[in-house]
Amino acid sequence: MAAAAKGVQIPLDDVMLSMDVVDTLRQDQRIAEQELDDDTRRKQLIDRLREVYRGQGIEVPDHILEEGVRALEERRFVYEPPSASPAVLLAKLYVSRWMLGKWLGGGLLGLALLTGGWQLLYERPRAMQEAAARIELAETLPRDLNALYATFEKEAKAPALLEQAKKVRDAGLASVAAGE
Repeated sequence: MAAAAKGVQIPLDDVMLSMDVVDTLRQDQRIAEQELDDDTRRKQLIDRLREVYRGQGIEVPDHILEEGVRALEERRFVYEPPSASPAVLLAKLYVSRWMLGKWLGGGLLGLALLTGGWQLLYERPRAMQEAAARIELAETLPRDLNALYATFEKEAKAPALLEQAKKVRDAGLASVAAGE
């Protein structure tokens, strides 16, 4: 593996055997911890590994066994999860974007439905009532008061009655102008 760092091409078979050696060592971590203390124990570990592979019918060269032991010492094939950081949080959010997107989309859809329902069922009828009241105050009531007064002018025989109708019409038009 050190040769790969120097740019020398190592055959895939050697890399795979080294990884297998590391896996074998990792499976029996107790042996690795006891055997890696000094050179004699290291040689005993390599001999044991050689026997294990011979028992499986695989002939492994010494340099691959040594490379596997060295990789185990360096913890080269051990996964260590990244520590918590903003970058890790962003990566997790990116990975779970579909799930978050569904929740966010559902929330936005619910908000849109709620807002649309409020506008359709409350605001619009209220605005229509206000508009109708404005039209009634600005157009309908003055027209009706004037039409009623015109009828009184045609039909009234007593001038006092016509004067009273004029006062009622003027008071009504003043109220309409005041917005009452």
